[in-house]
Amino acid sequence: MALNVAFLWHFHQPMYSDPQNDSFLLPWVRLHSTKDYYPMGLIVRETGCPVTVNFVPSLVLQIEEYVAGKTDVHEDISRIPAADVSSDDLDFMLDHFFSCNPAVMIYPHSRYRELYMQRRPGKVSARDVASRFKPQDIRDLQVWWNLAWMHRRLGGEFPLIAELVAKDHGFTEDDKNALLDLFRPIMAGIIPFYRQLWDDGLVEITTTPFYHPILPLLCDAESAREAMPTVQLPEKWERVPEDAELQLVRARDFMRERFGRVPDGLWPSEGSVSSETLSIASSVGFKYAATDEAILAGSIHRKVRDEYGRPKVDLLYRPYLYSRDGHDIALFFRDRELSDLIGFSYQMAEEQNGADDLLTRLANLAGRSNDGAIVSIMLDGENAWEHYRNQGEGFLGRVYSGLLSAGNLAPVTFGRYLAEGHMPAADTVLPRVAAGSWVDGNFAIWIGAEQDRRAWNILFDARRAVVEAGGAPEAMEEIYIAEGSDWFWWFGPDRTSYDDATFDAIFRKHIMAAYQKAGKPVPAFLDAPIGAGAIKGHEPPHGIVQAVVDGMVTDYFEWLAAGRVLPGAGGVIASSGGALLKALYYGFDRSVLFLRVDPADDVEIAGLTIAIVIPRERNLELEGAEEPGRFRIRDEVGRKVGTGRMKRILELGVPFGALGVSQGEEVGFLVKVKVVNTASEAAAVEEVRLPAEGILKVSVPEATYGLEDWSV
Repeated sequence: MALNVAFLWHFHQPMYSDPQNDSFLLPWVRLHSTKDYYPMGLIVRETGCPVTVNFVPSLVLQIEEYVAGKTDVHEDISRIPAADVSSDDLDFMLDHFFSCNPAVMIYPHSRYRELYMQRRPGKVSARDVASRFKPQDIRDLQVWWNLAWMHRRLGGEFPLIAELVAKDHGFTEDDKNALLDLFRPIMAGIIPFYRQLWDDGLVEITTTPFYHPILPLLCDAESAREAMPTVQLPEKWERVPEDAELQLVRARDFMRERFGRVPDGLWPSEGSVSSETLSIASSVGFKYAATDEAILAGSIHRKVRDEYGRPKVDLLYRPYLYSRDGHDIALFFRDRELSDLIGFSYQMAEEQNGADDLLTRLANLAGRSNDGAIVSIMLDGENAWEHYRNQGEGFLGRVYSGLLSAGNLAPVTFGRYLAEGHMPAADTVLPRVAAGSWVDGNFAIWIGAEQDRRAWNILFDARRAVVEAGGAPEAMEEIYIAEGSDWFWWFGPDRTSYDDATFDAIFRKHIMAAYQKAGKPVPAFLDAPIGAGAIKGHEPPHGIVQAVVDGMVTDYFEWLAAGRVLPGAGGVIASSGGALLKALYYGFDRSVLFLRVDPADDVEIAGLTIAIVIPRERNLELEGAEEPGRFRIRDEVGRKVGTGRMKRILELGVPFGALGVSQGEEVGFLVKVKVVNTASEAAAVEEVRLPAEGILKVSVPEATYGLEDWSV
């Protein structure tokens, strides 16, 4: 028997437009168009493997606006003749034109690598090294920042790409402008190309609410309490299910106009669902929706994996049905492990090995599955490939070809699977669907932090003002944009990126525009960022740390050069945090990242997570070893990546190699420590985040690190 295998690739970017002028503030729609959207379709066409592709309408809208002539700030600065670049523009370039994974997008190109090392990333400010960049350096950087985002598969259709890669350096202004002129024709072809792939049966298109909002939170904030009973909700919340319905209806109408037919399938923003939102989705015409396995577990009140972590295929690998008020909608639940292996783990292996491992896992699952079973693999179709060699081309090609040639695996799209008669059985009807998202089965990222709640309060204050002023359509449009999930993703301490400040600013710009277009005065507080500023109570490292991971300070000089973070640094944490931990120290030698946690008296450390943010998000967990006081550090798939020791203090060491970074590259992280105050009668476990807001950053030292401090 064959196991049906359904891939869903999610293509999504939020609205980066600046409502005050006709440009985009971030370039990711343009750059992902040439690195991911168009090339992924080429690989599908070449292999003939059917997949499902989810287009968010706001992404398609921005592609169209680019084609019509709109530009982004990064592109505008790239267009400036190198000899005319101002000092501010050069600072911007040196801060932003290396914002990609160095290992696979910079180092393979000798000139780009040379410019990267000339910048001394993570070590000095842009202004400190600006004098090193002469006009030819600037022009080469302008070219390589844009050229690195051109997938090599495009070289066949657009020979200039391959020619510039081969040229490598010494680019002219004509070279640069010719390259920048390629983006529009490539972007103009994306939607017609996928429309043809859909007509040919190679791709099925699904969609998402128009501006990618978290629908359950629009319908009823109380739904957040299903998985987070004690969560604090924003004080000014309103139930606006009409906004949820509008975002769904507009998505369907928009996609019909672009693709010639209405998508049957829905990938709700962030896989976020609830009974109410699925009822709305089915009532407006969606026939199926997809979300995470955690939602299934919460809906049927059963574990969907056994004690060894293996999926219970009879539960997870089948469609379900939710029915309400005469409307039915089929539901598919993603296999989180397989999806996350592609998104976070296989990039660490050779492409062939990663692809073969996935195919082997699927073949083994086929042997355990019932006839007609379907495994759903769903993930972001953009960001993962920045960490794969050749942007994932070899991995995807081998997986697709392997699926087509395997006798016990059958690649399908979700709509085709249902059309072939694999409808949900009577015993799969769900009387209710748990409210949650693909991230831990809850909405913590979008509502769990004080900054999140402040942003929601700002949004709903603005919405009320617009409605009271008559609800002008152009003002309401700004509200709908501000309802998007991405702004809330980056607020609060749980997620951070290089672009946090820009996301913050874009959100506030759309709120300002809503007031302006409604004819209302703009509140002055919207000029101030919602997110945190510089980390307070923090001292960065100032040299090589000579740490010995033995659980105690064995030498005065051991941690002398380390950075230090005090509890409460950077923002507000639990009031007891300062009393539970004395400090976090962090530093490095030439190959290892070291951490040290000093607990207060009568405090025990019950657990620790190192949340890596840069170069990619991953969580490293502390677990006990056979000997008391000794620890292992494991990554998200169980591999040992470091060691620890606890006596008077907790000391940890994680080799930079285990983090996938090398000389000159940056690591951004934060530490979450679970502690127990044994002197307290309650002896409850509390979590202290260090720093409370923001992240810590270190750069892997180069061979010459520290030599500038010595002279003969």
